[in-house]
Formats: sequence, C-alpha cells, structure tokens
Amino acid sequence: MKKIVLIIITVILIAGAATGVILYKKGKSSPEYSQAKQIPDGIISATHKGDHSADILFAKKKVIYYIKLEGCNGAARMDATMKNIVNELSVSEKSAYLLMPETVKPVSHIYCKDIKNCFQMYLYENCSGGFCIINPKKKQLILVKEIEPARIKSALEYYKSW
Repeated sequence: MKKIVLIIITVILIAGAATGVILYKKGKSSPEYSQAKQIPDGIISATHKGDHSADILFAKKKVIYYIKLEGCNGAARMDATMKNIVNELSVSEKSAYLLMPETVKPVSHIYCKDIKNCFQMYLYENCSGGFCIINPKKKQLILVKEIEPARIKSALEYYKSW
C-alpha cells in the first residue's frame, strides 16, 4: 500500500513570489539569473504523468513557472505582466515557451507519495524568489529574480535556445 503524505503550505513560504514581490537590485545592469539547476533524478523518477505539476516536468517546450496567491492583487499584476511579456516575444521566442503559473490558496494542501521526491514541493522551494524557466528536455530549471518587464523579456530571449 502506498503512503501519501499531506503537506500544508502557508502564505509565509510562498508570499514573496505569490505577491509579485520579486527581488530586484537597483543599479544592476544585468538581470539576476541563478545557475541552471539539475532537477534531482529521484524527483524525476517519482513523478508520474498523472501527478500534480507533471505537465511541467514532461512539457514539450520550456516552461515559465511562477506561484501566485489566489485573491492577491500582486498575483493579478504578475499574471498580466507575464502574459504581456510573452505576447511581445518574437514568434520563434514565443513558440519556445509555455506559460504555466500555479495558483495557490493562502493555505494549500499538497499530496505527495514521497515527500523527499515531490516535484511540486521542489518547485515551491526553488521558484519562490521570482519565476523559473524550466527546461524539461534537460531536466533543469533557472530561477530569474526580476520584476521589470524589460528584464524579464531579456531573460526569456536569452534562454530561448538553452
């Protein structure tokens, strides 16, 4: 019998990204990108096609992923900003990405069969400081800590071929 673990996430864990408060350092001329981070093999093998967030891990294109808090004004602004930026990309850049935000409630339940290899928790832990660009083919993600639309667009243009 498989054991399912229930995790409750509170606003404190996701407040930074969910409200659109993304880190941006004034005076910096280049966007803040993290290094590409390999998604652990245990998470990949524990994620099955029917699991929550599996569409992200097994997508055919790179995924733009961010967390937004249900009912929060910052989340609506973040959504509008990201949609506008994607619409402004060139046809080839636009075709490289899928926009897949996740809406969470102030208290959300996550069901994981294996807490140590839970992809949804991995996304929350690694993408809460901005938004992530996830490359399903390479099984990697990059956290982009930007809030200015021009810098976000620059990041998406830069990572189109990654």
